[in-house]
Amino acid sequence: TGDWPIAKLQAGDAQAIQAKTDLVKMSPDTARKQAERHSDLHALEYANVQAAVEHGQRIQDGDKSLVYLLEEEGYVTVVKATRTGEAVWLTSFRRLSRDQGLRDREVLRLKERGK
Repeated sequence: TGDWPIAKLQAGDAQAIQAKTDLVKMSPDTARKQAERHSDLHALEYANVQAAVEHGQRIQDGDKSLVYLLEEEGYVTVVKATRTGEAVWLTSFRRLSRDQGLRDREVLRLKERGK
């Protein structure tokens, strides 16, 4: 229950989404959504949220949202600042498809969003 910290943004990332904090939290609602939509993920894999933030390719996805693509490990992490910038939330964390064709198309689609 309650919100919990799940990652810390890199220097400059908070500023890129107009956030006043570098702490990324996960809400109970997001946890439920994740369990429903991405039930293939195991609890220990959520450590890769921080790995994606630190080592993934950062894609600006709007004024208040960043996507981190950690291709080597196959994870996509999406974080979003609130309208006021007072908080940053994990909105999605998922594993890319094991099918190489699907994976390549998804990586291309994500990279195009940042242009």
